Amino acid sequence: MKDIVLFGVQGSGKGTQAKKILNHFGDKISYFEAGNILRALKSKPNCLGEYVKNKIDNGELVSDDFISSMYRAFLSVISEENKIALVDGYPRKNLQMNHFLDSMSQAKRDYDVIYLELSKEKAIERLSSRRICNECGEVHSKLVDHIDSCKNCGSTNIVQREDDYPEAIETRLKLYYQETQPVIDYMESLGKLIKIDADQSPESVFESIIACLDKSSQ
Repeated sequence: MKDIVLFGVQGSGKGTQAKKILNHFGDKISYFEAGNILRALKSKPNCLGEYVKNKIDNGELVSDDFISSMYRAFLSVISEENKIALVDGYPRKNLQMNHFLDSMSQAKRDYDVIYLELSKEKAIERLSSRRICNECGEVHSKLVDHIDSCKNCGSTNIVQREDDYPEAIETRLKLYYQETQPVIDYMESLGKLIKIDADQSPESVFESIIACLDKSSQ
């Protein structure tokens, strides 16, 4: 089976589908989620942790070389363990994409790109309706959930993230279409893109993903 790279605008359900894919394939798969890895590094009292912490605290991004080096290290580890990669949040920009393609070529690894298609209007609707449990991080939606307490841990400490307010959403989407959409377009030109309609139930989206992955591996 090929490695899996997830793309989709904010609100398309990438996080939900990543969890379903991980549960489906179990210990055959390893997860590279750039944001979570950087947050973990930030908490470490060493030079790498301090670099990431300074960047995040100052509202800056880590360099493309840094995130790409992390990905190369990840590939080295999973190649030794003979595991499939599930990649989310990388590559996000053209320079990162060049690093990604070079790393995959050197490692002699093939991949499928799953693109969760969702309109800008639907993305805004979903993001503005999203609520997060402050205790366990579970994501809820006012569109589908009756939110009195967390469905995972039972906490009533449910909040709306600052980046899910309207102005912040517009800023995030503008950046996505400027920087990440060209990466998706290039992946399509390579014949790597598998488009999935994300405006369905999470279960239907997941079924479509698995069907496409099965077909690609034949």
